[in-house]
Amino acid sequence: MQKEVYHLLLDQPFSAYLANWPEIAKSWIGLGYFPLFPWLGFMILGSAVGSWRWQENRIRLFNQPKIVWGSLLLLVIGALVWHQYPGPLYTRCDYSELFYPPMLGYMATAMGLIFSLFCLVDWKPELAIYKPLQVFGESALFMYITHSFIIKFGLSPWVGLQPFSTYFFVYLGFATCLLGTGYALKAIKPYLKKAPMPVRFIFGA
Repeated sequence: MQKEVYHLLLDQPFSAYLANWPEIAKSWIGLGYFPLFPWLGFMILGSAVGSWRWQENRIRLFNQPKIVWGSLLLLVIGALVWHQYPGPLYTRCDYSELFYPPMLGYMATAMGLIFSLFCLVDWKPELAIYKPLQVFGESALFMYITHSFIIKFGLSPWVGLQPFSTYFFVYLGFATCLLGTGYALKAIKPYLKKAPMPVRFIFGA
C-alpha cells in the first residue's frame, strides 16, 4: 500500500493561505479530505432519488426486481473493481484512508450498497435493527461532532494502539454510549423546538 503523509496548512499564517491558494482550491474542489467533487454527486443523486420516490402524492418502492438486481449488480461490480484498483490508499496524519481518493470502484460500491439497503428497507420495513440506526440518523451531525471530540480528547490520549479484540470492545462500548445519548436526545428534542436555529440544526431538532 502506497503511503503518503499530507501536511495541512492549519498552523500556517494567513499569508501562507494566500500564497498557496491554487493548492487550497484544488483541495476544496477535488483532492482534499471531503472535496466538493465527487461528494456533491451523492447529494444530487439523493435529491433526484427523493424526487423519484415521492411524486404525485404517492410513494414509489425500491423493492422492484429491476432495481433490486441493478443495485446488487452495481454492488458486486463496484466491489470487484475497487478490489482490483483500490487507488493510492493514502495515509494522512497517521490515519489510513479507505476511500481517499474516491476511486470509481468505491463510488460504484457505495451506490450499490445504498440502493440495496433501500430495497431491503422497502421489503422488510419492520426489522428491529432499523430503530437504533434511526436514532443515530436523527441526530447525525451531533453524533459526528460528539464522536470526533471524544476520539480526539478522550480515547486517543488514553487508549492508543490496541489489538483488534480490545479495539472491538472499546468500539462496542463507545457505540453503545452514543446510542444512549441518541435516545436521550430523542426525549429532549420536543423542548428544543423554540431553540435558536443553530442549536436545532446541530441537535437535529
